[in-house]
Amino acid sequence: MLQKSEKEKKEMKKETTKYNKTTLDLAEKKFWQIAEDSGLKEDYLFMTTLKRYQFQLKILSELERAIEDEGALVQKEYVKNRKNLYSNPAIKDYNATTNSANSTVKTLLSILSDHGIGVTNDDDDPLMSLINGGDSDGEQ
Repeated sequence: MLQKSEKEKKEMKKETTKYNKTTLDLAEKKFWQIAEDSGLKEDYLFMTTLKRYQFQLKILSELERAIEDEGALVQKEYVKNRKNLYSNPAIKDYNATTNSANSTVKTLLSILSDHGIGVTNDDDDPLMSLINGGDSDGEQ
């Protein structure tokens, strides 16, 4: 099994943290701007769901770093120094948190849709037009 050097691990962690922070900051600004522009800053359900989603993203970032630091496989020692290889428990938590975050995004999108935000008219959507038998330019 190939082990990364400490320097490689630190550099990877630094790049991942930088990417995640930038991505999270942009997503957070976009959601806050949508909330402000649409008046959803006063909507309790939207704001609590948005805060929950932001928290889930932070958890995912930490779990990603843990998996990168420790690897996908971890060893546990039991009786007589026998080592057993297991998948990293953080992977299970990561997958569960990802599923939860995906569900939270669906709720956010549903709230936005209920307020008429981000809803496209099927007639103007080239994909829907193509699905309905038209060409890719939206003509039937």
